[in-house]
Amino acid sequence: MVKDSERFRFLMAHPNYWTDEKIRKEADEIGKRMFKGRDVPEKTVIVTLKGRIVLRGTAKEIAQRSTMNTSTIRHYASLEKVDRFGKMYKYENCDEDELEEMSVANV
Repeated sequence: MVKDSERFRFLMAHPNYWTDEKIRKEADEIGKRMFKGRDVPEKTVIVTLKGRIVLRGTAKEIAQRSTMNTSTIRHYASLEKVDRFGKMYKYENCDEDELEEMSVANV
């Protein structure tokens, strides 16, 4: 039995890939199975400044409002690192009492 990755590689290297619709469809189906996104929900990242929560969301959501990209935010959060502006990034895994303590006042 041929594995999906081997079959996909064979189909992509086929000389008639661009002209034969049947070969392209099969390669697309295998590619969708192989390269589908993660089923695991993304972790929530908390951004704090001077002990106060400024942002909370996934790395992708925070990257939309930041100059850093998603992978950098994930890296900072996993190491609980502080950026050059003094903002600390970490994953939300602390208890609720600690979050209440750091939450931002309603402005």
